[in-house]
Amino acid sequence: MKQLASAMTRFNKRFGIGAMVLIAVGFVVSALGGQQLNPRDYAMGGVLLLVAGGGFFLFERQLADEVQDLGDALLVMRGDLQKRFSLAEVECIDRRGFGNGRYFTLRLRKAEPFGERINFRPARGIGEPEREELNQRIANARGPR
Repeated sequence: MKQLASAMTRFNKRFGIGAMVLIAVGFVVSALGGQQLNPRDYAMGGVLLLVAGGGFFLFERQLADEVQDLGDALLVMRGDLQKRFSLAEVECIDRRGFGNGRYFTLRLRKAEPFGERINFRPARGIGEPEREELNQRIANARGPR
């Protein structure tokens, strides 16, 4: 069994929520603390929370917490959802982004509770050679077209 998804995904999801809450609490405390704040400060705080919240709910929340290579199958976990996919059920694994912002997309042959695509950040040491090898195993599991 090999861990394909980064172990930090769960932490980053919780850190994102915690950071948004701390920002909101900071604005409330400064407003109640008697400091004179310009209305633009409230507007900037609101915009900051909207952008951070929107980014979190659109992108981070959709990432799989864990993806494990079991040899002939992949085990995917996101929140309370957990499913084992045989390699034949997977279309391919795409790579998107670059640098620290890269992530892999597991494209499924049919929609599942996770949807048709499962995004995850690759674990340290998982790169292009491992992705290509896994795509080759996926193609072999499907057989000739």
